[in-house]
Amino acid sequence: MFQSNSQVTYIMDRSVPPNTTNAQYHTYVTEEWNKLLGTPGIDEKQMQEFLEKHPCLLPFGEMPLGHGNNHPLSSAVVTQPVLPGLKSKVPDFLYFTGNSGEITVVLIEIESPGKKWFTKTGQQTAELTQAANQISSWKAWFADPLNTQTFERDYMVRGYSALNNREFRQKYILVIGRRDDITDTTLNRTRHHLQPVNETWMTYDRLTCSPHWDDAVTVKLDRSGVTPQFTVIHTPPMLRLGPSHYPNYSKLEGLEAAIEANPLISRDRKNFLLKRIPYWRDWQTQTGGIATVNGGDFSGE
Repeated sequence: MFQSNSQVTYIMDRSVPPNTTNAQYHTYVTEEWNKLLGTPGIDEKQMQEFLEKHPCLLPFGEMPLGHGNNHPLSSAVVTQPVLPGLKSKVPDFLYFTGNSGEITVVLIEIESPGKKWFTKTGQQTAELTQAANQISSWKAWFADPLNTQTFERDYMVRGYSALNNREFRQKYILVIGRRDDITDTTLNRTRHHLQPVNETWMTYDRLTCSPHWDDAVTVKLDRSGVTPQFTVIHTPPMLRLGPSHYPNYSKLEGLEAAIEANPLISRDRKNFLLKRIPYWRDWQTQTGGIATVNGGDFSGE
């Protein structure tokens, strides 16, 4: 990038092989997603696996923290996130959002699309109550200041640069059932009033591809070492490198393996990315990933 003294701090490689476009990817994901939802007897494990590979489908409420934060969870979704000491089931996913006043972690519980919201008599089902109780257990966990401190440390909540002194909040999302199962107009209105504060309950029909998550990798937290480590288990086919993208991936383990394992990335594209990662790793080490990006640099990586 050109700084005020016009000194070049990196070199863009403009011989970039063709990549999957956002539109192509969204078409592919939507078709596969609809097939999966239409499969009889589909369970939570299968939904979890699909959403791990395609986190762009996850419910999106607020702007993600995005690029330029030089933070490993700015462009990542955590699968099966660890909440140390939690006695109940852990969340299925979490991600972070932020604005000028706060930084928010969004925790997601997914249930089977076949589970119902209401019984034939219009009562809330035991399945819905059980799922809601899972979220209540997470709320209780965060209510303990020691747990919140542990979470902030493990997930580096206070490492978001300009956001590090903002209020830390939690929001919760429950995904369960299908819209077509709620045919009664009164019950359809009622379900919106069942949701406690800071919770959003929705059916699987609300999940659609969000461009805000097109470059989000899926990571898993490993707490076995001295320092918590995040490992990439899936990467999107549109993943890009360069001064505005690589800093958010630089502290993640397993990026190369995830690229190699993705069948939606062409062989030429994989070779290019794997060749360029060491270059950007060295640049990150030397400069700390600090750069001001201009439009011309988006033509290379």
